[in-house]
Amino acid sequence: WKHRRSIIAFIPAMMVMVMIFGFSGDEGEESASLSLRVTEIVVTCAENLLPQSVTEDWVHEEKVQDWHVLVRKAAHMTEYALLTITLFLGFGWNKVQDKRRILYALIICFVYACIDEIHQRFIPGRSGNILDVLIDTSGGILAMIVPMIRLQVAKRRK
Repeated sequence: WKHRRSIIAFIPAMMVMVMIFGFSGDEGEESASLSLRVTEIVVTCAENLLPQSVTEDWVHEEKVQDWHVLVRKAAHMTEYALLTITLFLGFGWNKVQDKRRILYALIICFVYACIDEIHQRFIPGRSGNILDVLIDTSGGILAMIVPMIRLQVAKRRK
């Protein structure tokens, strides 16, 4: 049972990995189209939420193009933040100490980002990019800031 519990703890991380792999398998045009639709929603929300004095000079289509890369990279960071959190929780369920949980989760995040970029090299209209590995991994690092701070606070209390 203990072995099964160890595996069950990582099912959420495996699901996130499958999701990332699925998005990475989209051809270039399909991926760009999806992220453009998301960017369109983000820009529309910003236009509705921000004061008119900020948005009155905006040309909607230009803003969508301006923000497209930012939204794509934020999506990468979010996916890998989620992966890192689910790995961190999986290691926790398996009673791995906090410092190692953070390290293991970040190492796997980095390795999976590398594998993902290699995978994308074989997809029409996509390319592997070391900068994307760094962006993906930075999402994981950002996700681990709270656990790292918690570790530092606990260390100071001792």
